[in-house]
Amino acid sequence: MQRNLTLALLVTLLLLLVVVPGVQAADATPTPAPGLVFFTRYPAQEAALGENVSFDLTLRSGGAPQAVRLAMQDTPAGWTINFKGGGRVIQAAYVEPQSDTKIELYVQPPKDVQAGTYKFTALANSADGQKLTLPLELTLKDKAPPA
Repeated sequence: MQRNLTLALLVTLLLLLVVVPGVQAADATPTPAPGLVFFTRYPAQEAALGENVSFDLTLRSGGAPQAVRLAMQDTPAGWTINFKGGGRVIQAAYVEPQSDTKIELYVQPPKDVQAGTYKFTALANSADGQKLTLPLELTLKDKAPPA
């Protein structure tokens, strides 16, 4: 009886030595990287009337390096909105795999704008056909929001 228990324990240990490393190797296989990602950490902001605002945008690619065209949609009438990179106004940005490309979206509401919440969308169109949208929201108040 004790010999059978010892044999069963030995077989179990051998199976664990064979099966567990195989499971760990399968878990260690890297998952495919996602395609293009377009985001900001703060998509809804508040500001005082008369204040210019910027959104820090990020492009990230898990695939091939590529140029990405930038555009705006649903921009409120009379607003000046520009993408900036490297200290200049830009219309596109180059994105390398596994690396972030930082872009500033500079927003200047008109002088006669009323307090309220304004929504607009940043667009990123990749060379490989991906079309990404990033909804943004800016709430303008009569006085500066608390810091």
